[in-house]
Amino acid sequence: MPDPETRALPSGVTDLLGRWRTRSVALPDGVLTFTLTAMAFAPGLVDNGVMVGELPQRSLDAVGLALVLGQCLPLVVRRLRPLTCLAAVALCFAAVQLFAYPPTFASVGVIVALYSAGAHQSRFRFPTVAALTVGYLLLALALAARGSSERVVDYVAFYLIMLACAGSGALMRSWRAGEAERHRRAAEAAAARERTRIARDLHDVVTHHVTAMVVQADSARFLPADRHADLMSGISDSGRQAMADLRRLLDVLHDPDLPHAPDADDGLPAHPEGGALDPAADQMGDLVERVRRSGQPVELRVRGERPAMDPGTGPTVHRVVQEALTNAVKHAYGQPTRVLIDYDRDRIDVQVTTGGSGTPAPDLPSGGHGLIGLDERVRAFGGEFAAGVLPRGGFVVRARLPLGGVR
Repeated sequence: MPDPETRALPSGVTDLLGRWRTRSVALPDGVLTFTLTAMAFAPGLVDNGVMVGELPQRSLDAVGLALVLGQCLPLVVRRLRPLTCLAAVALCFAAVQLFAYPPTFASVGVIVALYSAGAHQSRFRFPTVAALTVGYLLLALALAARGSSERVVDYVAFYLIMLACAGSGALMRSWRAGEAERHRRAAEAAAARERTRIARDLHDVVTHHVTAMVVQADSARFLPADRHADLMSGISDSGRQAMADLRRLLDVLHDPDLPHAPDADDGLPAHPEGGALDPAADQMGDLVERVRRSGQPVELRVRGERPAMDPGTGPTVHRVVQEALTNAVKHAYGQPTRVLIDYDRDRIDVQVTTGGSGTPAPDLPSGGHGLIGLDERVRAFGGEFAAGVLPRGGFVVRARLPLGGVR
């Protein structure tokens, strides 16, 4: 079964990835096989290895040489075909013991094969353990019949050692599976956070722009005809900006690294330079100007110099001001609104104050999640958020964001 990452790819690409993965596994295993084979014939190691039975030894002949190689060469597929590798190595190891060939370093291959089966065999795990247990029992009986001096406790100890080799591989497999599951859950959590962020951005974009359009359209009934052209222009600009913002959000759902290329005649701006999704804090003047054109008197004051910010801090400042101005237009239309942005050495303070009670814009639902979403968004960056009614009337929204991200 193909991996989830490659299941949706074209068959040619999937085949290419499969061949590359096979090569990347076979190469280090080939190096291991070559090294173990060379060590099997290296001076000082040729007479050292794993042995059970303690039978009188015979000299190494052509059959014995083939069995020595049979304990090494199958390791080249120890991860691709772990069960086949273990069967071949175990049979050659058993034959070496039964025919009383001298031990060599190649017999270490049975330890490697047992570990590899435990770590990489995904099917028939319990039948494999049962078959190896029965095979080892038959080997022990055959060795005893040939006059082995090993005691029962020696055979049991050797079996437990071999079982521990396979068990250590199984533990490694379990650990890798746990790590993969933790990575999968982390990826799902990150995707959920991204969906939540995009949903909040959609709320901000739709609420802000639609509110501005409705207010400007309703105000046309109370303004002279010579002002209607300016109002229609403002409504058109708000609609185009809303479409551009929505398109950027939808593009991110498909490919966050692919900037949107606008149609030649749709008149919508493309992604900002670098493909940034969110507006920056230095676009505050454009935001305030659009709200003024809807008929809401807004004063913008900026104190200090704008410092370097983390990627999410500037957009958060922009969203705070945007949501506060949207609420001012909806609930205190026509009342003076003051926006103060104070850049300090280690923080940014934002305050949006709307005076009086004003006149609510007609037929505009509250949305219900704007200020709650802002509170969560600001706190996610280690900041503080507050909103409430002023003692003498009016409403204030305050946010403080630390420079340097979450603290």
